[in-house]
Amino acid sequence: MKNNRRISGGIGLLVGYIFLILLIDILSKPDNVAVSIKPIDSMATYFFGFGFTLGILGWVLGALLLIGWLALFYSIGTWIHKLMFTSKS
Repeated sequence: MKNNRRISGGIGLLVGYIFLILLIDILSKPDNVAVSIKPIDSMATYFFGFGFTLGILGWVLGALLLIGWLALFYSIGTWIHKLMFTSKS
């Protein structure tokens, strides 16, 4: 049962990562450029934005926000697993 919960959390991580990539791509492109899933380019844009504006502190802050974002989606995945598979007696 614990492995299924971890798998649900991993799926939540994957969904959160894809959502973050699309969000960065939508926010960093002009209106006339198509949105595409390019994870390396999106992460480079993400960390460049933080690093260029705040230097080393920006790298640290960007990494902490990324970890927090992914932890949020991991907890959402485990919460959904708990809602789906707990029995109500």
